[in-house]
Amino acid sequence: MLRLLAFFFLIPTHSYAQILAKVGNQAITVEEFKKEFQKTKENIGMLPFEPTPEQFLEDMIRYRIGLQEANKKKITKIPEVKKKLEQELYKALLEVELAKKVEAIKIKDSEISAFYNRYPNVRTSHILVRYPVDATPTQIQEAKQRAQTIYGKVVKSNRPFKESVGLYSEDEISKASEGDIGYQSILTLHPAYYEAARKLRQGQIAGPIQTRFGFHILQLTGVQPFSEANKEQVRIALFDDKRKNIVDNYFKDLKKQYQISINPEALKK
Repeated sequence: MLRLLAFFFLIPTHSYAQILAKVGNQAITVEEFKKEFQKTKENIGMLPFEPTPEQFLEDMIRYRIGLQEANKKKITKIPEVKKKLEQELYKALLEVELAKKVEAIKIKDSEISAFYNRYPNVRTSHILVRYPVDATPTQIQEAKQRAQTIYGKVVKSNRPFKESVGLYSEDEISKASEGDIGYQSILTLHPAYYEAARKLRQGQIAGPIQTRFGFHILQLTGVQPFSEANKEQVRIALFDDKRKNIVDNYFKDLKKQYQISINPEALKK
């Protein structure tokens, strides 16, 4: 800390335009250095050690060199880099345009219970028919056909669902608990899986439902009362829903400014 104080003592504080260092054709001013170094000190808990002013200045110099070299070598023209930059630009757009609206979201206790009535936590058991992560369309279709065959056998059988889990499920983890995956929320279940479960009465079976894991045949075994639900989890789900509405409305208005055409037939291929 004494070194830090001494370093700033040696820098005249009255001249904020004073140049601390030059990197090629770019200057690092004393004011810029002080602001960036102060931000780093405020976030020091996230770092393994506290950098000295000299170390921080070296990092700033390397950063400026790196940017100039990237521009010189036209790194932004590389497809992979261009894609990453475009993704960051997209996120920056949403941050600039919608951050204040998201920060202004307010949630009342009455809204939490009303939201939960629409989207309660559900308890299900399932049979999973897997396909590889990098599955071909043929492999996916084969898994779907197997799942449809199993679904037909399950709904026609008089055996308890848990016994069918033991016979057919390829999810070894939930298979150990007879297919039960416990109470899950709208946040923790795949949307298609949750939607299918919400349409069921207790004990009913639905399927096959496709997720990234494969095809599910599921049985609704319970709906958790609001009194037993994790209220903070419900609040988070409601906040997420409100934030989604803000984004949806933003693009709904923005799309009116663009000519958009879609080929539905190509989407099916």
